[in-house]
Amino acid sequence: MDNTALYTLSRLSTELNIPESTLRRYTKQFSEFIPSIGQGRKRRFRAEAKPILLKISQYYREGLETDQVTARLEQTYQRTVDVTDLAVARQGGISEDSAAELAAALEQHAQTLNIYNAMARETLEILRQQSDLHEVLINTLSKLPAEVAGEIRRHTLLARMKSILRLDRK
Repeated sequence: MDNTALYTLSRLSTELNIPESTLRRYTKQFSEFIPSIGQGRKRRFRAEAKPILLKISQYYREGLETDQVTARLEQTYQRTVDVTDLAVARQGGISEDSAAELAAALEQHAQTLNIYNAMARETLEILRQQSDLHEVLINTLSKLPAEVAGEIRRHTLLARMKSILRLDRK
């Protein structure tokens, strides 16, 4: 592998003008998005990590929380799991074939997590829309004559009760 394409945290800090301690936090919190090889003090980061780290820094400057930063990263970048450092894999007793199988399984797991997170975001958006519609309904009901509003509430309650009774029968 070409060592010129690998960066230490110190070098990234200098090039990106982000404190090393901040980069260390980013690389721990968002390790699945930041391509690197090695472990511990020997860990080096690929050139592709630079724009990702800059994006993370930008998101925090915009006031986003960690879970929001993660959601934004999921929309733009693939989660990565690097098991190509076979020297480390072999020390752990993992064969090249096993490492390849592990890499495939981890990639599939990352894709599944991405799908799950996307579905969770969609569910939250639907719940937010439902809440907004409920608020509009309540405001609309409050403006109707009392008899009409009461009749609508009674029919809504009856519909809910029927729905519950149908669920109990199943």
